[in-house]
Amino acid sequence: MTTKFKENDLYFPIKTFLVNLGYKVKGEIKNCDIVALKEDSIIIIELKLSLNITLLLQAVERFTLADTVYIAIPKHCTVYKKQRSRVKKLIARLGLGLIVVDIQKEQQYVEIINDPKDYTPRKNRSKQNSLLKEFSTRVGDTQKGGSTTVIPHLNNY
Repeated sequence: MTTKFKENDLYFPIKTFLVNLGYKVKGEIKNCDIVALKEDSIIIIELKLSLNITLLLQAVERFTLADTVYIAIPKHCTVYKKQRSRVKKLIARLGLGLIVVDIQKEQQYVEIINDPKDYTPRKNRSKQNSLLKEFSTRVGDTQKGGSTTVIPHLNNY
């Protein structure tokens, strides 16, 4: 039988983790799932069972309340399992931190995947040079953006 998890199942493992780091932690303060305080540091963590645009929008909005914002999802979250590196890049690009919680096991644990920081993507010089080469060698604008095949009637533009 599969256990049906709830968003608040993520709360206690994260609270315990933060308390052990010296934070005072409370849930549901001004619609923030978790607020943690330590000296002048305010951390807000938004909890969701799946990674989705609603969670990302909600987390970005929390920057009006704190400089440090994390999202927390279960380790078994489908999007995270299937596209881990892309998820990590997106979260970092938004300036958010990512926490995964293993709530399926008896011994639950919390893992900080990435801390919030300013994100500067590394350029792939080889791919960038290839892009610039094709751009400079292409004559005219023969391909309509958003399509992957050449449409004959557009070759006249």
